[in-house]
Amino acid sequence: MIVGAGVVGCAAALALAESGCEVLLADSRLPEAFVPRTGEEYDLRVFALAHGSRQLLEKLGVWSLLPQARIAHYRGMRVWDEHGSGELEFDASLIGEEALGFIVEQRALLSGLMTRLRASPRVELRAGAVTSMEAGAREVEVRFPDGHEVRAQLVVAADGAQSALRAAAGIAVADEDYAQRAVVAHVRTERAHDEVAYQRFTTGGPLALLPLADGRVSIVWSQPSDEASRILSLDDHVFLDELTAASGGKLGRCLTTTARASFPLRRWQAQSFVGARLALAGDAAHGVHPLAGQGLNLGLQDVAALHSLLGEAQARGDDIGNAALLTRYARARQSDNAIAGHAFGALQHLFASRSPLISLARGFGMNLVNRATPLKRLLAEHASAIS
Repeated sequence: MIVGAGVVGCAAALALAESGCEVLLADSRLPEAFVPRTGEEYDLRVFALAHGSRQLLEKLGVWSLLPQARIAHYRGMRVWDEHGSGELEFDASLIGEEALGFIVEQRALLSGLMTRLRASPRVELRAGAVTSMEAGAREVEVRFPDGHEVRAQLVVAADGAQSALRAAAGIAVADEDYAQRAVVAHVRTERAHDEVAYQRFTTGGPLALLPLADGRVSIVWSQPSDEASRILSLDDHVFLDELTAASGGKLGRCLTTTARASFPLRRWQAQSFVGARLALAGDAAHGVHPLAGQGLNLGLQDVAALHSLLGEAQARGDDIGNAALLTRYARARQSDNAIAGHAFGALQHLFASRSPLISLARGFGMNLVNRATPLKRLLAEHASAIS
């Protein structure tokens, strides 16, 4: 049973169904189909998907269902520091691919996943929140508000950062609030992005400019909460002027913008990724700073691990909720996510420092890495989940 119909929950439900499991996917609100009409505005929530994530979606039969004309392939990445001379340049040729990654809308991903889920004979969909869960020796019993009860070998909690199932299982969370918000919008710029993703580290936080298929860029501008609120309140002309300055004019002037939105930035990790007949996945298990664009990719790596481990167990006829199997899942995913979370958090703190000495060291380090092609290739392969 999967609880949580976000991207990770839907992907987990489909992956386990493809492995031969009978799956119930439950959420208080199931996603709706999204077929964009010509000229319809892009979803403000977009994801930078790595090759490993694309490969999983291809294996699940989802990638071909996405609106291909609205998927941007970014072939390069430029990273630089507002306060120093350091710069990093990545190109897809480093990993022998035509693209470093892909920019995809959240609604499109959910629509493709739900299309496959609704067509699967092994998947049952239920619109309803779980009210309680009780694990026994051989199964777990889950209850819904209408009194309906479901028994399963395993529950996968993909119910978000404030996971009710994680809390019900008594699993604690290590949490760091950055006291920042990320401002998001889609912006048209004076110069073409040329399928390159840009990221500039500023005093307030990183600014990412992600290429969209229609020629615009999707911005993710991390700032202290009060400053983010001020940015949201600006009229469009002032906002675009400030954004041009914050981006260092890399793409010339920022010309037009959509409506803006924002979301709070935190890092968290569950102290255990498993409980009694319970596995945590996606935001229920971990969250990282968006500066590296790896949040969803880490969640889909959770799905890939579940797909592999539970698929093998299902093929052997084993109990897919047994403690030994869940321990293997926790070992496979917990350390990777802890390393990623601490690394991205450390980068955020490092680039937020205004110390001239640290700024000098940052620039020196970035230029050193930029000249070390094997190291750049290793970093690009890791970010793309290519081994």
